[in-house]
Amino acid sequence: MQPNTEGYNYPVQNEQTNQPMGQQPYQQQQPYQQQQPINQGQGVPMGYPVNQQYMPIQQQQPYINGPVIIQPVIVQQIRRANADGCSFPADIICSHCQKPVQTFIKYRSGCHTWLACWLLFLFFLPLFFLPFCFEECQDKIHYCPSCGKKVGKKKYKMCC
Repeated sequence: MQPNTEGYNYPVQNEQTNQPMGQQPYQQQQPYQQQQPINQGQGVPMGYPVNQQYMPIQQQQPYINGPVIIQPVIVQQIRRANADGCSFPADIICSHCQKPVQTFIKYRSGCHTWLACWLLFLFFLPLFFLPFCFEECQDKIHYCPSCGKKVGKKKYKMCC
C-alpha cells in the first residue's frame, strides 16, 4: 500500500532508484558521474598513480648522544647616560654619582601646560584647570634617587 503523497510534493521513487550507487545499472547513471577508479596497488592512497612506486614518508625521532646541557640566557640591560625624552622612570648611570639607578619623576607645569589652560579658559571656561590635574599635560623631570640631582627632562607638547 502506497502512502498518500498527494498533499505533499514528495517525488515518487520506484525501487530501481532506491538501490545503492555502486549497484545501479550503467544506463541509469547520470552522465556527469564517473566510476571510481579501481585501486590496484595495495596501500596506495587514492589520487596517486598506480604505476609509480609509492613510499610513505616516515618521520624519525632525533637521537641525542649523551646528556642535554641547558645553558642560561644572559640578558643585558642597557643603561642610558641621561633620561632626556623619557616618559617613564629610566634605568641610567647617573652622570653625577656614577651609580646605575632608576630615576624617579616629578611633574611640573611648563609653558605648554599654561597654554592649554588659557585655551580652555577661552573656549571652555569651567574646564580651564584640567591641564594642571593630569600628569600627561605636565613636564616630567627625572631625578637620581642616590644623589637627588636632576638627570633628565621631558617637556609636554600639546600638538605632538
